[in-house]
Amino acid sequence: MTMRDKKYIQFIRRMAGGIVFAAGGLLLGILLVLLGILYGIISLVIGLLDCLLRKTERHCNSREETLEQVKLNEIKNTALPV
Repeated sequence: MTMRDKKYIQFIRRMAGGIVFAAGGLLLGILLVLLGILYGIISLVIGLLDCLLRKTERHCNSREETLEQVKLNEIKNTALPV
């Protein structure tokens, strides 16, 4: 094997190592982007569920207050006049 062949093999090894390193960095970058997107989707879902639960809670509370007012009005209407 000549010196030229050894240098060529060394060049090929360095190129292959550089390509593997670059591919690993690219895959890591893609993974981080996907994790960011997943985090955003989960945050959005949690926010929407929280909003929905708060609206439902307010609706139920206002309905209970209305039922209490109806019961109080019935009691007032059926009370004997003095």
